[in-house]
Amino acid sequence: MPVFHDFAAPFSRRRTAILVVAVLTLVVTDGGIKLAKKGDQARVAQALHDIDSLSKVVDLYRLAKGQLPHSLLELDRDLTTGILTDPWGTDYVYVRIGPIAFDIVCLGADGAAGGESLATDLNREAARLWARSRGRR
Repeated sequence: MPVFHDFAAPFSRRRTAILVVAVLTLVVTDGGIKLAKKGDQARVAQALHDIDSLSKVVDLYRLAKGQLPHSLLELDRDLTTGILTDPWGTDYVYVRIGPIAFDIVCLGADGAAGGESLATDLNREAARLWARSRGRR
């Protein structure tokens, strides 16, 4: 009796395996993109929270000393530990505008002034609006 080999069986198994790997890759990639977007949103929210917190510490300094600090490094280290750099690793920019006016700026994901999307600069006004939208202040 002749023996017949099913040469199509291994081919269909390989094809099935490739199809499964392709589908899993698409699912994982799509999930990775969604996670990356969530991560980016979390960094922006963290930067806004940091700016809001640093602004409060600068206000406390002004009330205690009668003047604004010349830099963020003059602030109480216990109150600023871990928040002097933004979520992308760049130092926050502190700007004295006058005797009682100041701004704190995050340069965004690119670490340079200006930009769009994740590279947009964030400042105290943006942090205030963000805090108000979350029921703070």
